[in-house]
Amino acid sequence: MNSDKTPSRSSTESPSDRPVELLPFPGDGDRIDPGRGPRRLRLSSTQLVENALGIVGRSPAIRQVRRQIVRLAGLPVCVLIRGETGTGKELVAQSLHRLGPHASAPFIAVNCAAIPEHLLESELFGYRRGTFTGAERDTPGLIERAGQGTVFFDEIGDMSPYHQAKILRVLQEKRVRRIGDDIERPIYCRFIFATHAPLERRVREGRFRKDLYFRIRTPCIRLPALRDRREDIPLLVQFFLRKYRPLLASRVRRVHPRVWDFLLHYPWPGNVRELESVLVTALAEARNDTVLRPEHFPPDVRSGAPGVIPVDEGDNPATWTIQIPRFWPLVKARAAFEQQYAQFVLQEVKFNKSRAARILGVCRETLYHILDGRRGTKFRKASQTGPPPLGPGSGDRTEFLSVDPGSPPPEARTDGGS
Repeated sequence: MNSDKTPSRSSTESPSDRPVELLPFPGDGDRIDPGRGPRRLRLSSTQLVENALGIVGRSPAIRQVRRQIVRLAGLPVCVLIRGETGTGKELVAQSLHRLGPHASAPFIAVNCAAIPEHLLESELFGYRRGTFTGAERDTPGLIERAGQGTVFFDEIGDMSPYHQAKILRVLQEKRVRRIGDDIERPIYCRFIFATHAPLERRVREGRFRKDLYFRIRTPCIRLPALRDRREDIPLLVQFFLRKYRPLLASRVRRVHPRVWDFLLHYPWPGNVRELESVLVTALAEARNDTVLRPEHFPPDVRSGAPGVIPVDEGDNPATWTIQIPRFWPLVKARAAFEQQYAQFVLQEVKFNKSRAARILGVCRETLYHILDGRRGTKFRKASQTGPPPLGPGSGDRTEFLSVDPGSPPPEARTDGGS
């Protein structure tokens, strides 16, 4: 990434308005606190996460996945990849193929849930000329065409029992027979399977063959959900912004600190695929803006920030529920309430701070103090407006992360988090 100079900071700019530069990739020794966002990340041109595997992340779970890939890539065995939708199962399969001894051979992905059942057999095994209407020539199936490469069966749990039996025979005999043909042809490809479904339950329900399950269940690579490796979110954000910013002709160079509030706490039910889609949408919404701001993100993602107040859909839509940890000291609970309520009002007025301050009956400076979670602040009348001073001792909690590879980023304050 081309380095950008640190933008000048005006003395009239509030801490909550100050953006954070696009994150550099951290080294192995850096730490990311999921509860407080990224801090003190150093750009290392020799330790980029964009490695040969193409798997972004430095969490212990992802490190374990990479170790398994390296260990299994050269072995001529079937591999089962398990994980929720959007966790990157096909990416792991491609990594196994690229690191294997036949990386130059084809990699063929078959989505068992996307191909109609009446077409799946001819797609996989091929057919003989004249077998059915339209079969004008002998056609090899995907398994034959893979040669010494890899055939990746995505969502094997959604395959019908009839085709499961066919696949089981192929695994055992290492031979295929085209539809309408009497000749069995040897195959030399490797098989990788993936599923998000609980195969054990489907075996008990009779929806998945027990013999096929025992044939493919090991070795197994389990991919963690994104919510279980939140420390990788800053790296993924950086990766996708670098990937899509040129494609969308985006001018975004920095990330607003409030964005991390919900990116690091949203549950991400769609995992990495959902994060990628959300970031593409945000870049499109940002248009010519150089800062990626909360208003560029979908409302449901923004509502994933800690303490954002969900609207009650019951009989009284004017009431909300505020979630505060149990047994908190009163001072912390009061500050959390003020911060959460101010965040909610700010979102309702589309982040117009002047309007939010008028609704809350406070000045803008007090609003900044509330949003930053500062306690012991004396409220001033709403007519006394003006941003708080910046600099040492002003209570600034904004972390500023430089992407200039020629110089280390400035020290980030660690006495609090947004």
